[in-house]
Amino acid sequence: MALKGIAKVQHYVPQFLLKKFCNDKKDQVFVFDKQSAQTFSCNVKNIASESRFYDLRIDDKEVTLERQLSELEGATKPLLDRIIEKDSVQVFDASELDLLCSFLAVQFTRTKAFREQTLNGLSMMREEIIKKFGSAKFSIDLEEELSPLNTNDQKILMAQTIMSAPADYGPHFANKVWILMATTENRPFYLGDNPLALQNMTSSPLRSGLGLAVPGIEIYLPLSPLRALVLMCPSHISTMLDGRERIQKILHSKHQLAAPQIDELTKTEKFITSIESHRYVEVDANNVINFNSLQVSYAERFVFSRTADFALPKEMVAAHPTLRKGRRMRVM
Repeated sequence: MALKGIAKVQHYVPQFLLKKFCNDKKDQVFVFDKQSAQTFSCNVKNIASESRFYDLRIDDKEVTLERQLSELEGATKPLLDRIIEKDSVQVFDASELDLLCSFLAVQFTRTKAFREQTLNGLSMMREEIIKKFGSAKFSIDLEEELSPLNTNDQKILMAQTIMSAPADYGPHFANKVWILMATTENRPFYLGDNPLALQNMTSSPLRSGLGLAVPGIEIYLPLSPLRALVLMCPSHISTMLDGRERIQKILHSKHQLAAPQIDELTKTEKFITSIESHRYVEVDANNVINFNSLQVSYAERFVFSRTADFALPKEMVAAHPTLRKGRRMRVM
């Protein structure tokens, strides 16, 4: 029997976030499909969702995460709206910050992309173990443990991950520097169906650079076509402060600065001042292109926009066909 009172179509990107990117028609958003490279307009009710995505069976009982996720969205929406309204990230208390971190942790783990990445990783590990040791060496019990999960077991695994996400991942969001990034109407932000995108420009070749706790990590979340939340490793701010101090010492020594140094100082001062005042940071066209590129590459399939201009994702998919689906683990 289907769960009573639970929506059949269940979103892995909250509808309240999708609605921020709607075009002039009510609840309609422009969509780019990475698989088909086609663009269309769609009601937010029917996108970034799947039938019974969070429903599962434990023994003989049907359970769902949909109700808890809806409650979390309802509690979080006013906080994200407040950030946009006040144009500041300094608009909530400690308990509200904890709630936002829980929301971010859950959003990080609840998407179709995260599920596919996790299952793909398990499959690759299984294949590598069998390739290395040979299936004939396994006991029956171990063969069962290594066998592919059925659909319900997959859902159980992902439900456990989502439920533990606030404790497992929430602190990694809390210890970042929170920044509000602003763009303009003529170069809006995209929203992908896997909206928490990670970047690390300081990663080491000896380790993965895209973990939530890795030094140098940057986490991006679109809030609207004009505003985005950036959670940045504190090391970046330390580096900027050091750079500002270095250039200021040159100024005090009365040495003439070269044009690139003047430009660096100006940008650094503007960025640090915005952070210290908890106001938004205005970004240029290159920053927006980088931001939108991350949304495209992290998306499992769909990219959303207020406008129908998807020149960037079309170019990216044409140049790199592997982008037609989301990111996957690679065995080195």
